[in-house]
Parts: sequence; structure tokens; C-alpha cells
Amino acid sequence: MRVLRNFFIALLLLAVLAGAGYYYWFVYAARAAMPETTKPEAVLPAPRFFALEPFTVTLNDQRGPHILYLEITLQLVDDETESLLAMYMPEVRNRVLAELAKYEPGPIQTPEGRQNLADAFKQVLSKSYHAERAQPQIERVLFTAFVVQ
Repeated sequence: MRVLRNFFIALLLLAVLAGAGYYYWFVYAARAAMPETTKPEAVLPAPRFFALEPFTVTLNDQRGPHILYLEITLQLVDDETESLLAMYMPEVRNRVLAELAKYEPGPIQTPEGRQNLADAFKQVLSKSYHAERAQPQIERVLFTAFVVQ
């Protein structure tokens, strides 16, 4: 009788271990292999930058002429704006030079003066270049070099 009872206990223990092994192998491991259903991350579009060739201009004030060396990079909204600005590059450069002619060297050397100049460039360069073309979409105007001597 005792042997039979030990036999049933061993058989019951073997069944419990087999059930645990089955659960781990087929249920737990299968759940771990399934990819999680998470919300996909939003893909941010790469920024579009458009560098203008450097500008060297003379600015006059009461103390005499000063040289301004300026490199401008535009952050654009779309590719259409980039192709539009490239097509009208002589007019883009003319607008920048015409805007620079309005300034004296003193005020544009301050951070506020540079920000005002960047805002003025954004406004001037965002105007339409042709009646039948869309306006350029310029997000920001960045100065990559700014030297007054």
C-alpha cells in the first residue's frame, strides 16, 4: 500500500512538473516572442536648410564705413520653397542687400538687433517672387557667420 501511495505521489508530482513545463514552453515563451503592440513613434521630418552664399557689405555710420561679413542659412518648410529660392537666387540676394542697406553697424551688433534683422529677412524673403508662384515658406533665418569690422 505504501508503495502504491508513493507511486501516485510521484506520478502527481510528475504531472504537475509536466504541466508547468507545458505552460512555460507554449504559453509564456510564445507570449514573449510576440511583438508588443505599441503605438508607432512619430517620425519627425528632417529639417530643410538652404545656405545662401556669403555677403560682404559696407555699412556706414557717423564714425565711417564698417564691413559686415554675413552668412545666412534659411530653414525651409518644404522642397518647393528650396527650388523656388534657387530659381530666383539673384532676386533673393538683391532683397538681402537692399534690406542690409537700411541698417547701421551699431544696432545690429546686439542680440536684439540681430533678431530684428533675422525677422526682417524672413519677412522680405517670404514675399512672392512671381505672381503665378506660391510664396516661399521660410521657417527661420539663421546667421552662421556674423562679423562687423
